[in-house]
Amino acid sequence: MDLYFERHDGQAVTIEDFPRRLRRRDRHRPQPVQRWYGQAGTPEVTAKGEYDVRRKTYTSPSASRRRRTPGQNLKLPLHIPMRFGLIGPNGADIDYDLATRRADRA
Repeated sequence: MDLYFERHDGQAVTIEDFPRRLRRRDRHRPQPVQRWYGQAGTPEVTAKGEYDVRRKTYTSPSASRRRRTPGQNLKLPLHIPMRFGLIGPNGADIDYDLATRRADRA
């Protein structure tokens, strides 16, 4: 995104230019963002965090849905990037390693 804005800031680009630019950048990887341009509606995302005291694990199951729109009852899954963070009881951030799925309480 940063590169896209850097290259096109101040230009008269169209909404079609964005996915076209993504395709040019990496021709071999599928572009999950493409479905956002072919389906109507805004997804509603729900998430609920759960901490298991015995196992000392935190899970955050999430789901998304979109309502039916005229002429488009079937909705394919969308790629929705999400960020999250963990905060300890003292208010300090807890480092989290996605590769090992382990939190480090320093």
